[in-house]
Amino acid sequence: MELQRQDFDQQPRTTPGSGVEQFHLVGLNGTRMVVAAGEIDMASAPGLWEALSQAIAAGQGDVTVDLSGVTFIDSQGLSVLLRAYKALSPEGRGLCLRSPRPQVRQALEVSGVASVLTVDG
Repeated sequence: MELQRQDFDQQPRTTPGSGVEQFHLVGLNGTRMVVAAGEIDMASAPGLWEALSQAIAAGQGDVTVDLSGVTFIDSQGLSVLLRAYKALSPEGRGLCLRSPRPQVRQALEVSGVASVLTVDG
């Protein structure tokens, strides 16, 4: 499995906040993956949307969001994930969330997002 990093801003997106939020796009065998790290909240959600928009525009196939490095997600972050899902659905494409930490998984489940999106790991 070969990963290729594709810069959309020359470097990972970093926004101010209580944690370091980074979002970057990689190509994985034709699938686009957004790798996220830090806290996804009101301040950093626009950075996540920017990365997801790049992944959606980059071509065909599903989009995966690697949440293994995310320590917190609030309603703004959840809203961005649903927005991306809605953008992909009319094209028959999907959004998969990969490896969320327990506290992030709990937010996905309590909010009902986990019942709409595919959550792996």
